[in-house]
Amino acid sequence: MAVADALDAEFADGACFVPLAAVADPEMVVPALADVFGVRETGDRPLAEALIESMRRRHCLLVLDNFEQVVAAALVVQPAGRDRRLR
Repeated sequence: MAVADALDAEFADGACFVPLAAVADPEMVVPALADVFGVRETGDRPLAEALIESMRRRHCLLVLDNFEQVVAAALVVQPAGRDRRLR
């Protein structure tokens, strides 16, 4: 949280802190991220796609706290990191 606070002003949309301490299932990482970004599931596309689209429109620092306990979710989160618009 200290890093997020320190770098908040460096990003137009600030720092987005995602607490994952209560998340034990890697499948629940996308819903946790979507909750922080205010993204809701719609019938026309998967939640992960809607989340990535929302993240593309933002300039923020994403801090995933306790990600080590759901590291298997890296397979879901990593494709977003390959998008050059998401840095």
